[in-house]
Amino acid sequence: MRTHTHAKTAVPKYDPKAAAVNADIEAYLKEERALSKNILHFLVLGTPGSGKSSILRNFGTPRQNIVEYTMAERDSYRENIFSYLVKAMLVILEEVDALDLMLRAANEEFASVILDLDPKGTFSGADMPLHISRAFANVYSDPAVKTVLSRSKKLDRISQGLYFLEEFERIASPHYLPSDLDIQHCCELTGITNCQFGVGELTYVVWDVNGQRGQRRKWVNCFEKITAIFFIVSMSSYDELDPGGTQTGIEQSLSLLDDVSNCTWFQDTAVLLIFNKIDLFAEKLPHNPLSEYYPDFTGGSNFDEACDFVVNRFVSLNKNPDREFYTCFTHAGGNKPDLGLTKFILNTAQHIILQAYLRTQKLL
Repeated sequence: MRTHTHAKTAVPKYDPKAAAVNADIEAYLKEERALSKNILHFLVLGTPGSGKSSILRNFGTPRQNIVEYTMAERDSYRENIFSYLVKAMLVILEEVDALDLMLRAANEEFASVILDLDPKGTFSGADMPLHISRAFANVYSDPAVKTVLSRSKKLDRISQGLYFLEEFERIASPHYLPSDLDIQHCCELTGITNCQFGVGELTYVVWDVNGQRGQRRKWVNCFEKITAIFFIVSMSSYDELDPGGTQTGIEQSLSLLDDVSNCTWFQDTAVLLIFNKIDLFAEKLPHNPLSEYYPDFTGGSNFDEACDFVVNRFVSLNKNPDREFYTCFTHAGGNKPDLGLTKFILNTAQHIILQAYLRTQKLL
């Protein structure tokens, strides 16, 4: 017969200090559980040149004063900013030749000054020399350059430099010191990063995986529980071919969206399609008809029909009838955040949360 021996268990004495510590731990865990329900995660995706960095700056606005740069730190960015300016103007001058345009005779000498510049180390931390700033100002205002800016297909590659060209007078002034926005444009994100901001009781965490395009399989499962995907599309890239000359920017975006939104991890995740650079799209249509790149488009240069055509190509990629694809339009990135876009995104996020709750309650 097998018997069991039961040891007598001692009842611990009540310890007020231990009880207080335990209560604090329980309260902390309860608070953490409550907070986690109020944290919303969003993943921002887009192909190179989509304007993703400009869109991300909209989310940076609520926390713009978190990072304080010293005078020395700000000064250290000047050389890179001057380099962006030179690279941008050199590309523009190449495009002037490629499009068989002519600078005004008075600006030919100024163009020669710029063509002689080396983008690497031209200014070495010093103020921009007067003769160079005068050359930039005159060439940038030339009608041929303005034509290039409105028609060229290669300018997305130098978007950072274009921002600095728009701010040229300030940057060329004596004792110029880069602003927070200048530094944001200058910095290139190379890893998985996020920015966080609060609205009411909710905390929004916006993730960017810039520089991780070839590593998608390694990071995609890390975002399985995100609230939604913000997918940025450059509308003006419909006539811009990749370096291999095989795909337009729009086709690259379609391929990326299809690959990501319909994979196992995101097949139920809501998608907000942000069609960026709508102003550049409108400027290009009369010169480069959409039908030249998409023969099935029959709307000519009609802006509204062209927009509907592009949007429908993206929305048709949604293979889950129970999932929403939201859409909105915005203009090319400027110096100020698009507050209307930010408001729309936040409202859409709240709608997505409400829809998810109604589904859990089987009310949809």
